Amino acid sequence: MRPGYPPGLDPNPTGSKEHWIPTVQAPGVVMVGLSGHRGVGKSTLARGLATELDAVTCPIQVKWFRKKPDQMTGKQAGCVNPEMPESIDFDELCDYLDRIKEALLIRQKNTALEKPSQRRPAPVIVVVEGFLLFYNKKVCERLHVHLWVNGDRKTCLDRQVMKNILAGAETDLDVASIESIFSETAWQLYCNPQRENVPGAVVLDAAVGEGELLDAALRSTATEILKLT
Repeated sequence: MRPGYPPGLDPNPTGSKEHWIPTVQAPGVVMVGLSGHRGVGKSTLARGLATELDAVTCPIQVKWFRKKPDQMTGKQAGCVNPEMPESIDFDELCDYLDRIKEALLIRQKNTALEKPSQRRPAPVIVVVEGFLLFYNKKVCERLHVHLWVNGDRKTCLDRQVMKNILAGAETDLDVASIESIFSETAWQLYCNPQRENVPGAVVLDAAVGEGELLDAALRSTATEILKLT
C-alpha cells in the first residue's frame, strides 16, 4: 500500500476550501535530502536528524516507492531487492513530496491565523532519505538541503552482506552475488550520477562515528537553512 498523508496532515479532509487562507504568511517548508553509499548508515542518521530538528514526520524513505513486481520490466523484473533507478517510481515520490508540502503550508497558514505572533516561526522540516534519492533531477529540485554521506567500501559491503543474511528467506543471494551487485550498482554505477545532480551537496564522512556524523549533519543543515532565509 502506497503512503498517503501522514496522520494529521490531510490538507482537506472534509472537502471544504475554507481552510485555505492565502493572505497569511507562512515560514515555509524545508525538505532535507540525505543520500550516500549503501550501508553507510543513512537511515540511522536520518532518524537522528528528524528527531533533533523536530521534523513533522518520520523520515520519508525512497524504498517506499519501489515499483510492484508486475510493474517491473527487463533486468529488474523478479529482483528481491532491486537497487536500480528503474525500480523506483520517482514520479510518485515527487507527487508525495508535493502533497506533504502543500498540507504543511496549509496547516502553517491556519496556525498563523489562529495564533498571530510577532515572531516569524521556524521553518517546518521534512527529512527524506535513501539510496538513489538524488538520481532523479525532479526529486533533487524539491529538496532544499542535499546531504551526501561517504563511507569506506569494506564497511558498507560488510553491512550489506549482514542485512541480506539476516533477511534469510527473503533472498536466495549468496555472499558472492551480494558483493557483485554491490560493486556494480551501489558503489560504482549509480553514485556518480547522483553527485552530478547535486554538485553543491554537503559531503559528510561516516568514518567519524554516529555521534560526530549527526553533529556534522545538524551543523550543515542549519547552515544551508540559513542560506534560504
